[in-house]
Amino acid sequence: MRIRIKLHQQYILGFIIRFPINVLLSAILFHQVFINTNRLYSQSVDKDSSLIRYYLNQKQYKEARNTLLNSSIYSESSPQYELLETEIWIEEAEHKYQQGMFKSSYDLFRKASTRWSTHPLVRERIAEMKNKILKDKEEFRTRKIIPTPITKDKSQDEIDNLKWDFYNKEIQELKDLNKEIELKSWYLMLILIMSLMMQSILILVVFISSRRKI
Repeated sequence: MRIRIKLHQQYILGFIIRFPINVLLSAILFHQVFINTNRLYSQSVDKDSSLIRYYLNQKQYKEARNTLLNSSIYSESSPQYELLETEIWIEEAEHKYQQGMFKSSYDLFRKASTRWSTHPLVRERIAEMKNKILKDKEEFRTRKIIPTPITKDKSQDEIDNLKWDFYNKEIQELKDLNKEIELKSWYLMLILIMSLMMQSILILVVFISSRRKI
């Protein structure tokens, strides 16, 4: 009987020693997997963004949209997704405008204005085409609007700088959020370790008390 009790006590003591170690190793492994997954996601987002901008420079708007929809960025509540989608609308709208497809261009500029109403090109084109009869080039012979270049006070460089400032701001917010998530994961692991230590101490106290009674 005493041998059984002794073996039982040794088993409990071994469990007390191994349990927090195993859980701690699992927590560390989970944390590393979480961090690595988050970094891989960030790299994938950067790659998709670069590809989308390449298609925009090549005026391949359909490919840019498809890449955005199939990318890791795809989430209608994501600020970066909204920004890239809005940029596609603006680039395509200006391209259609220069081709004389004013109706299609105006519709896209209107969509873009719901998200980026302060964009100088968006404001300029909407003000120019507002309250006018708009048709696409192939639908009529006499144009109601003559395409005009961007005004000197709103040069393409200024628009690009504004666009990149806006884009960098969104990216910085995402990076700050990423750091906050990593910090919270460290706090969570620390709390878990402290909780395991308290549980181990409690189990050890109970074990010692029960042994004294025996």
